[in-house]
Parts: sequence; structure tokens; C-alpha cells
Amino acid sequence: GELTCLGMKKTRVGAVFCDTLVDLRVISQNALAEAVSHDDVLLRSLLEVAKANGFTPAPIDDSWSRLPFLSTFTPDFITCLTSLAEHVSAIKGQVIMDQRQDSEAFFILVHGTVTLEFEDTKRADLHAPQVLGAMSVLQLGSKNFYTTRCVTFCTFLENS
Repeated sequence: GELTCLGMKKTRVGAVFCDTLVDLRVISQNALAEAVSHDDVLLRSLLEVAKANGFTPAPIDDSWSRLPFLSTFTPDFITCLTSLAEHVSAIKGQVIMDQRQDSEAFFILVHGTVTLEFEDTKRADLHAPQVLGAMSVLQLGSKNFYTTRCVTFCTFLENS
């Protein structure tokens, strides 16, 4: 069930049969998302498990460079932005930006779907490609307007 838990598949199929008494622990998707938010090594390990099970991340193309927020920038600036950006993967349920925290980076969602929450209420789903957190570029020290949570496995370009 690791691919489903990571948000890379919609359903899981399987059964566990034990001949003896076992200590079986179930980790919820929310608990896993919270854990990887604090542990990059755990996320990399989970991605390796996913790849070993046949998951192939979608390649990052340049379709995001034509988004309205970025369309006025020169091709040289876009190339520089891409080279400086950190490639970030996030699992289903993981929070990328928290409404209560200062905006420190903007993200380009290049693969996946996120939900925007305002005061713990879902407001909208956004699908790639999207620019998230643009106010961090326009107004340093501002708070995030929304909490941004992954609905599926997502890939971002993070610019801080």
C-alpha cells in the first residue's frame, strides 16, 4: 500500500495473512505526511521504495514557464530561475505552505494536484502547472494567504 499512501495510486489491493500472532501497525496517510514534513531522509527512502515498485516520476517540462505570472520574464531569467530552483517532491496530505507562517519561498507546481485551505476550510483544488506563494517574491515577510496541501503526489520547483 505504499504507492497509495504516497498518493501515487488511487487504490490498493492486498491482503495480509499471518500464521502466528503479530504486532501489525497501521500508519495513516496523515501521520505519514506529517512525518515526512519533518524528515527529508524518510521522504527519499519512501521515493526509493516507490521507484522499486515501478513508480516513475513525470519529467519536468517547461510548460510552467508560460504561466501568466512568469510569462513577462525573459527566457534568460526563466533559465536562471530553473537552475536555481530546488526540485521538491511531496506526498499526498503533505503541507507545502502553512497559512500561519511567513512566506519564505514560492513554488511552481509541475506535477500533481494541491488544495488551498483558508482557516482550515478547503477553498480550491489546483492542478499543475501553477505558481504558488508568489507574494513571497512581491512582498518579503508576508504571511501565506492559504495552507497548501498535496492531494496527490506532487513535484515542485522551490525558489527561496
